[in-house]
Amino acid sequence: MATKRTTNRKPSASAAKSKAKRPKKTRTVSVAARRRSLALANVNPSDPPAARKAAFVALLDSGLQATIPPDAGTTLQNARRFLLHVAWHEGDKLQARVQHAGGPARSFFQYEAMRARDELLFLNTTKLGWLAQVGGITEPVLRTAATALPVAASTFPAGNLVRNQLETNDLFAIILTRLAFLRIIAPLPGTVLEDADYWYAHWKRAGGDPVALKAAFIEHANEVDAL
Repeated sequence: MATKRTTNRKPSASAAKSKAKRPKKTRTVSVAARRRSLALANVNPSDPPAARKAAFVALLDSGLQATIPPDAGTTLQNARRFLLHVAWHEGDKLQARVQHAGGPARSFFQYEAMRARDELLFLNTTKLGWLAQVGGITEPVLRTAATALPVAASTFPAGNLVRNQLETNDLFAIILTRLAFLRIIAPLPGTVLEDADYWYAHWKRAGGDPVALKAAFIEHANEVDAL
């Protein structure tokens, strides 16, 4: 009976290369992905309502998955819906980054200076650095601009960099707002009615007739959802 011959051949270079340990996949958003998000266009307030919504949703989808930590699953869906509702309501249906009648608020989320300062300076260096990257600036520059904002006043100083970002960079405002809501222990809501309660409790916070204000929010939320 013939016996099989055995050899002690070394694997070829190509075989060894194919067996090399491959890096594990990670959920961390790459720098390239973040740069792609920066290339998205702002909402054009002159576009028809459906086009304004579509542009904003594209920014939401990019920003929410590139923030720290990235949203996913049900949390992503809730954040996407809720932030759209807030911006549609606060920003006059995505038409006003500057508050009407000469008011001080900026962005579609209508930040006043003291709130912007509070939210920015609450962020750790990593999160503030990512937000700075979205704005095309550095973390120390953004921190300096935030520190220069008033502690207890609504109006932004003339020429302030944070004011400029909120007026001109929708993605910056989206990510800042998502990070702001991460401070709240209560999870994001899951329905339009819950959105109205959550908005009034954690964004509007006080003032006016709560019933009337929530009803207006619900009306606007249903309007944008129907587009």
